[in-house]
This record gives sequence, structure tokens and C-alpha cells, in this order.
Amino acid sequence: SSGINAEYGQQPEKTETLLDSAPAAQPIVQEKEETQQDSLLNLIGGLVGDAPAPQPPAPSSTAANNDLLMDLLGLDSGSEPTPAIPPVTAVNKQGLLVTFNLSRDNDKLKIVAESRNNTTTPITNYVFQAAVPRSIQIALSAASSSTIAPNGTVHQEMMINNPSKATLKMRVKISYSSGGVPAPEIQETVGSFPVSY
Repeated sequence: SSGINAEYGQQPEKTETLLDSAPAAQPIVQEKEETQQDSLLNLIGGLVGDAPAPQPPAPSSTAANNDLLMDLLGLDSGSEPTPAIPPVTAVNKQGLLVTFNLSRDNDKLKIVAESRNNTTTPITNYVFQAAVPRSIQIALSAASSSTIAPNGTVHQEMMINNPSKATLKMRVKISYSSGGVPAPEIQETVGSFPVSY
């Protein structure tokens, strides 16, 4: 009605409309530039009522792939990285070096024993055994091989459950043959584990 009044030279009535009280529209900031095709589709979509609106680009799958990789490696992708735990030398005798590589696996201690033959003769019939105090439980997997080539290594995994947080001491016993001749058995007590284990 105010448009009609203006046409006939009358002063339009002052009425407030919904648009007058609405805040000014703010431009929408897009994170990525629209491609030329998206711009054309937006234009056509605005002109043709039944045209489907363009779909936003699919989110990058990099984050999902990283999460999957972390899961496969048994790592928690959402937490801070665990500080490196220095390896523990368990045995260094008769040309045999056994190093324990430590890590946490939930509430258990995972130890990977790496046995290195520092001699020029192959080691055969290699057997690594470990024992812990009764208040601590140990699960020892089979070694990756019973033969260690010169300057070669074998690995053996141990899982330690220490619910009482007792001081961890481990007795290791190693038997093997070198050059077809049985070597003297090695027995050591390892007590140099970090305090938190």
C-alpha cells in the first residue's frame, strides 16, 4: 500500500517490515575457492528451482588413513607420543649381544629381545629363556629363528604383566652352539629396567 500512496503523491506511511529489523547479511567465507564448474552450477541452481545444489568436496581421507595406520601399528593417534625408552643391555658375552627394546602395550610392558651374533661363526640351536619373580607374569614368544648368522640378529618378544608394580628383575638363560660345538651356557640377572616398570 505504501507503493500506491507514493504513486499518487502522498507520503508513504512509515511501517517497519521484517527486512528492516533483520541484521545486515554477512558474506560467507569459504575455505576453498570454488571451481569454475561449481560457480556455473551455483548460477544454474539459482535460476532453475529443481536443479540439485552442488555437493561440497569430499573431506580429505588423509586423516582417516593416518588413523588407520596408527591403529595397525598399535598406536593411539589421539595421544601425545610416548617418549622413547632407552634399550637395556641384558647380555654382552662370548660375542653375543642381547638388547631389550622396551615399550608399553596398554598396562603391560612389551620387551623385544634382539640377539646379535658379533662373531664370524654362525650360531645354531639358539635358545633364550627368561624368568621373573612370582608376583610378575611373563609371556615369552618363540624366537624368530634358532640360527644367527655372523653379524645377524634374531628377535623374541616378551609381554610382562606387573600389576603390583614390583621391581622388575629378570633372570635370562641362553644356550647355543657355535661352529657345531656347544658353547658355555650364559646366565645373567637383568635389573637395570627403568623404575616405572
